[in-house]
Amino acid sequence: MACRIGPRCCLSIVFACFCVELTGCGNGQKSARTTVLLMRHCVRSVPDSGVYAVAGFKYYNNYSATAWPAFDIPSEYCSSRGEQLAKGSGQWFKGHSPLTEPVRVIADNLERNNISGRAFLTGYGQDVTENNFLVDGSSFDPASTCDFYSHSEIAAFRQEQYEANPRPEPWTSQMMRKLYDVLGEGVAGNWTAVSCKTNNESGFIDGSCSGASGFVERMLMNWGSGLPVAWDRFQSWELPQLLNLNTWYRYVVFTVPKVVAKSDSSILRNVHETFQAGQAGTTVFVGHARQLNAFNALGVSWDAAPYPVNASLPSSVLRLELEGGFVTGSYLFVTNFTDETGDMTAVPVRFGTEERVPIARFADLLTSGSDVSCANPLPKVAATRRESNMLRWSVV
Repeated sequence: MACRIGPRCCLSIVFACFCVELTGCGNGQKSARTTVLLMRHCVRSVPDSGVYAVAGFKYYNNYSATAWPAFDIPSEYCSSRGEQLAKGSGQWFKGHSPLTEPVRVIADNLERNNISGRAFLTGYGQDVTENNFLVDGSSFDPASTCDFYSHSEIAAFRQEQYEANPRPEPWTSQMMRKLYDVLGEGVAGNWTAVSCKTNNESGFIDGSCSGASGFVERMLMNWGSGLPVAWDRFQSWELPQLLNLNTWYRYVVFTVPKVVAKSDSSILRNVHETFQAGQAGTTVFVGHARQLNAFNALGVSWDAAPYPVNASLPSSVLRLELEGGFVTGSYLFVTNFTDETGDMTAVPVRFGTEERVPIARFADLLTSGSDVSCANPLPKVAATRRESNMLRWSVV
């Protein structure tokens, strides 16, 4: 019998909706699945300068006996193969790991993120429209009102992290020697002998550890772009081992909890807001390696063998899913950068020691690890027409 509108009836309706949403009220229905993807952008070109190992020598070619293979695109743009790999990853998801519909993408406002998001969505089989694609950098930067640390304060925090996590020996020395031999000696001389020191002006750690991280990262981008890797002086399958030099450096620089709480508060809070809303669907945040590292700072980890633990590879994805009151995760990465398929390997994510955590605990992890005063709000999912009209790049 239909009930008349009144306080008791309204309460019954509200309770019924609440019951269906959370438990299905015993009728076998499951609660909505909310999926979040945190995707690092495509394989990209690398600037010719930006090395901070030996003072006065900032160019990559200062550190090698032979000039580095040149990219034929502007600095930090997606390479052609990088774009194809991002598209192939979308195709792989469609065929092997379907996403909860509807799928929406929020991309940082840099070219490489814009292209990566468009390529992924196109590969997944969806047209890019103002209803499913948004270019908005607010999820990837702290709020303008954030009371951020000074560079010298950040340097001090990173120095503490460095001292608590020294480079593993003798492995590091062996890998540094191998890298030096592959590069050959450039005009900068033996850069491996330069100590690692924090720079109070930039907040970063300079020296041999910074140089090694940058050199290996560029080799990875060469590999993914179809360029020669290390002048063919070693096989590409050896690169994952060398990448430990990059992953270790990123750990001491980009997973400092005090810094992450401010620098990456927006993405952490945006993921929290997405799960808090509890709507069925997938939100894809196309950002940078730093956002993946932010979750490492909270104790979220993955073993991406043959790559290092907590590797943050181009076009890789941290997938988080909320269903039935629990959050699970996986890390997906391009299996082989030698081809253009974009086929991926998936490995489980751990939250501390567990692979499944209650949403309440995960929510506390996100909020306690971020400074709310530094967080931008979650952008509206559908792009405005003006933003949609900005998307003028072609997708292969």
